[in-house]
Amino acid sequence: MAEKIARLRTLLRKAGRAEDAVTVSVTAPVVVTKTPASPRPLLHGSPDQIAADLRQYQALGVQNFAANLPGADIAQQSEAMDQFMREVVPLLA
Repeated sequence: MAEKIARLRTLLRKAGRAEDAVTVSVTAPVVVTKTPASPRPLLHGSPDQIAADLRQYQALGVQNFAANLPGADIAQQSEAMDQFMREVVPLLA
């Protein structure tokens, strides 16, 4: 991701545009788990791990992040959203 964002910034400069003329956004699956995986996929893991991953994206210049949360139905997706808001979001403040 770092290389892609650096390339984008280079292209913006070459086009005579400000680097902040484009908002960098990412959409990715996010899975909060209680059991560690090895190797751990990015944005899968404990709330602390996911928050750390999101901070890395932010440090690269990502301004918007759309989380694809798991769930086979509305009830499961709603629970995944609630869990994300309860367990991950407070770690980002």
